[in-house]
Amino acid sequence: MKKLLLTFALALAALVQAGAYPTFEKNGIYYDIQSGDSTVYVTYGTVKYTGNVSIPSHVNYNDKRYDVIGIAGNAFSNCTELLSVTIPSSVTVIADGYYSYGEAYGAFCNCTSITSVVIPNNVTYIGAGAFNGCSNLSNLSIGNHVETISSQAFKNCRSLTSVTIPNSVHAMYSAFHNCSSLSSVSIGDNVVTIGSSCFRNCTSLQTIRVPNSVKTLGGKVFDGCSSLVDITIGNGVTTVGDINVSDGTFSNCTSLKEIVIPNSITDLG
Repeated sequence: MKKLLLTFALALAALVQAGAYPTFEKNGIYYDIQSGDSTVYVTYGTVKYTGNVSIPSHVNYNDKRYDVIGIAGNAFSNCTELLSVTIPSSVTVIADGYYSYGEAYGAFCNCTSITSVVIPNNVTYIGAGAFNGCSNLSNLSIGNHVETISSQAFKNCRSLTSVTIPNSVHAMYSAFHNCSSLSSVSIGDNVVTIGSSCFRNCTSLQTIRVPNSVKTLGGKVFDGCSSLVDITIGNGVTTVGDINVSDGTFSNCTSLKEIVIPNSITDLG
């Protein structure tokens, strides 16, 4: 038994030395070492982030350099006193948050004091719930290599007035649900999928153009867009999902007077 306990203790010590507990702190920022790699994600720690945070592109720890390539899905969540964050060009991923009763809580969710965000050009993925509940976010710049804007990424950003989706984006889901001040949207020419509830309850949105690249409009995409007067659907759209009284793509669009269904549509829900 003593020999077994000694063996276990030695194995545990070896795991610790090898990085079985990979979180460390440097200059007030917490990092997770990625398995078997020289890269890290910014993560949460014992103290919440406040004020203005500038994330470095690399960090040194135990005489080793680590490149900062990602932001964990819960890194800054509920940091209500965080005023701004500078994301370096080395970051490629803002990871998915977690879901609870259908709501996504992500990297910067409920950071209610943030007013401006710049997503750098090397980011390719904006995860679920990333900025959900950033109610004072009014200025958003999305880098030109982002390919996917995941579910609820900017949900409940009620101060956001305009957004430009770059040509790099291929898919976006319920990204701007409940952005009630959003009045101007420019969608890039390579978006293929606009998923369910993407612009649901964007009550200030008056006009929108769906480019020819889009193949699918999901259910409830424009549900509750009560100011939407003019919509142009590109001639590449083949599927418009779930149009009916209670669960429709254009339900509760009370200002919409006319819509042209292009010949490309083969499935009208």
